[in-house]
Amino acid sequence: FIAGAAVPSSSTVNRYELESCAVAEYSDGSVVLDAPDCVCRRLTQSDGSYRWQVGWKWLNGEAPDYICCPEQYSINHLSNPQRQALFSELDSWIERGWLVPVRSEELCKIRCVLPLVPVVQSHKSTAVRPTIDYTYVNRFCTIASDPFAGNCQREIRRWRRVADGNVLDISRAYPSLLLDPEQSWYQVIRLDHRSDGPYFRLCRLGFGASSAPRILKSVLDFCLKDEPTKNLRYFDDILIPKECDNRTNDALHDGVSRVRSILLRNSLTTKDPCPIEGSRLLGLVVYRDDDKRLCWKRRLSLDELLHIEAKLNGGEAVSCKAFSSWVGTLSSHVPVCGWLRVASAIGRRLIGRECDSTKASWFRDIPDGVRRYGRLLCKLLRARGDPATGPWLLPAPHNSTKTGDLTPVKVWFDASTLAIGVVLTTSDNQVLYDYCALTPESSIDPGSRPSAHANIRELDALLKAVEVATEYEYTNVQLITDSKSVYAWVSKLLLHKKISVHGLHKPLIVRRLELLRRLVSEFRLRLTIIIGAHEETVHGGVLAVVGLIGRYYSWPAIRSDVEHELRRCSNEECEKNKAKLLPLVTSDPRRLSSGPWVTCASDVTHIDGRPVLTLICEYSRYALVSLLLNEQAVSVWSAFVRMCKSSLIGYPVFLRADRGVWSALRGRLNTVGTTLVLTSSYRPTSNGICERFNATLKTKCSVLPDSSLAVRLSRACSAYNLAPHSALNGASPAEVLSGREIRRGLEQALPVPPPAVAEESIKFDIGDQVWLAKPKEQRRTGARFFDSRYVIEEVSPYAYRVRPIDENSLPRGRQIVAAADRLIRCRQRLPIDHESVVSVSPSIPLYLSEDESIVYPDEPPSIHSEDAEVSRHEAEETIADRVIAHPRTHREPDRLNPSR
Repeated sequence: FIAGAAVPSSSTVNRYELESCAVAEYSDGSVVLDAPDCVCRRLTQSDGSYRWQVGWKWLNGEAPDYICCPEQYSINHLSNPQRQALFSELDSWIERGWLVPVRSEELCKIRCVLPLVPVVQSHKSTAVRPTIDYTYVNRFCTIASDPFAGNCQREIRRWRRVADGNVLDISRAYPSLLLDPEQSWYQVIRLDHRSDGPYFRLCRLGFGASSAPRILKSVLDFCLKDEPTKNLRYFDDILIPKECDNRTNDALHDGVSRVRSILLRNSLTTKDPCPIEGSRLLGLVVYRDDDKRLCWKRRLSLDELLHIEAKLNGGEAVSCKAFSSWVGTLSSHVPVCGWLRVASAIGRRLIGRECDSTKASWFRDIPDGVRRYGRLLCKLLRARGDPATGPWLLPAPHNSTKTGDLTPVKVWFDASTLAIGVVLTTSDNQVLYDYCALTPESSIDPGSRPSAHANIRELDALLKAVEVATEYEYTNVQLITDSKSVYAWVSKLLLHKKISVHGLHKPLIVRRLELLRRLVSEFRLRLTIIIGAHEETVHGGVLAVVGLIGRYYSWPAIRSDVEHELRRCSNEECEKNKAKLLPLVTSDPRRLSSGPWVTCASDVTHIDGRPVLTLICEYSRYALVSLLLNEQAVSVWSAFVRMCKSSLIGYPVFLRADRGVWSALRGRLNTVGTTLVLTSSYRPTSNGICERFNATLKTKCSVLPDSSLAVRLSRACSAYNLAPHSALNGASPAEVLSGREIRRGLEQALPVPPPAVAEESIKFDIGDQVWLAKPKEQRRTGARFFDSRYVIEEVSPYAYRVRPIDENSLPRGRQIVAAADRLIRCRQRLPIDHESVVSVSPSIPLYLSEDESIVYPDEPPSIHSEDAEVSRHEAEETIADRVIAHPRTHREPDRLNPSR
């Protein structure tokens, strides 16, 4: 079972790998997507469309019995309109069937009640989005890193190279995926505003599960794997670019319609397509400026961005967590931010000083100094405006001409004691990206001199500039700096001249220059070398290009770089040749080996010039051999029957053999219930197990001393069956076949283990007084027990050694061994004698037993009379005068008399 759904048992399956998961396509139309932390299965509906059932994987494969967590969080911070919007959205989930009420008889099935977390999003169609805190469930789920997971900064760089195209947005992507019914009991929420509640079960994939992004990516990767249009995807946003050289508007419209139909067939509905101009992509809005150029700006307006300004100016309470979140939104995921990026970095540094590593410190109110800085930041934004804007389209890494001339870009970098900055611009100084990082406080010397040399800081900024250029895939850049030392060092480095560095910081500077030399050499030659090798091999494939380059050059990830550049080759014939055909997937040849002696392989080999029939179980590797008179069908059949009957194993269900003598014995095999499976020497289903056993058998026979061939075959086969096998995890074929460990005579003799007896099985202790029952043949007449009392001498779990005692507790008679079922414990009591008067003190507690006898406690207190005090010795004698009544003296048993 996978995610609560049974995996199809069809034998025809096509398996291959996608970058996000492993795919298994079955002949009945079922598809299973398997990833390290999640699994998805495609279900076919009655109308021919598909529905995806998904689920996460539990840690160690075991689901927890119950997960404890708070059922609700406070929503008092929401205004009345926001609260009504939240309830309206939840009601719509119930109407769609996403939230199912939990009936009273189903409350025992609840495994976890997760708290609801409302997220206010005033700029979206859903003003308040209901999300769930999956922190408590994620602790029990498998967490696996995805090297191809969505990265906002990387996707923005890729999307900004598209000048024209359409954008598709999947409507409610996560709720469109069904969740495993068993796992839905772990995402129950409580809604007190509903009369049919309060508990509701979310039957769809919720936002917040650790594997939810990978689940959605796996489903989209599979659905759009055969789409010829090179679409770009970031979670539920899909960009379908238009290639101006060979695509028209009609072709673009057809591509969008094809993608929408594919998604609709998989129960994923999309909103109406929107062109890039005017669309909202990854938190950005694309528009055209006065010069008709595509530009981007922040999606939030200035008033929405400064929502915290009223609280800062009005003196309302603002927590450190809320202020840090607001400062982070000012510059996060924005390519260009200008002065605001430096200001937000300083704001995070100030709030970081006020909070320590504990969570409680982040919920304290911000100090006055931080509040004043926030007010100043809001005032500057009001006066200067939002600097987060810039050109949308990035220059191409290289021209599409055959010469491959590179388009130069400029990278400006600088460093100081407080921070380093990098700016990427075009040749006409249009800012494409900026970066700023404050110096760690540990690296800032509180004295007058900095802890690091200025040139070292400049070299660090240079390395960051090279990193930014490579992230944007620019291999030919113009570096601009104001440091004369860095300029001289880099100039000599590029010209392969000797660099002279002196002083205490020489090792640090030389190490950074050496790293820069390697980076520049590799990225400068990479594009030219790959394209030249590709053309030299007449548009050869990845293996040919990597093999040619590997003879002369070497750099990390050379294969991935070659694959990346070859995908961008514009030659049509090369593009056709690079297309991967579907692999020919054959069934597993060992699929019939489901148990011991179910499928056997047989072959006729020759040892010392004589034919030998070999028979081996493919599951347990247990083998049998028989010497043949000749290779005729009659001789082979007689040896096969003799081997199956003499070993008491019986006939196998399937017999795998080549197209030799066994083809003539197909009918005889059917009479004993065995199906013949013919093999070929040129396919994976060949008789490889039997061939390897034949080679092993010949080797063992060759090393045995000279004797008859039958004796050597018997010894070699026995040694093979008893030896540990590598394919059986160290077990021998005989052990796998028999299901137990085979003792070879090398083990030590073990003593007989004592019986495991529980302490509660011993009912009596040494010194206890008991009644002894008579043997069964003596119980038919008279009393069931002997008149004498017995005392326990020795104890055991099943029997006791007792001896009889008289009324004065003196030994009398021999010892007797009696089983536990013949003994009962004596009860001490006083006989009822109306002639004698018992004088006791009222302080002595007395009680009546079941037979109305007066019984004293085990340790009675001191006994007093009206005339004189009774000594302790006299009291003990009084207690000793008690008689122990026979269990049957108070009433004679009523026995059946047939004569009456």
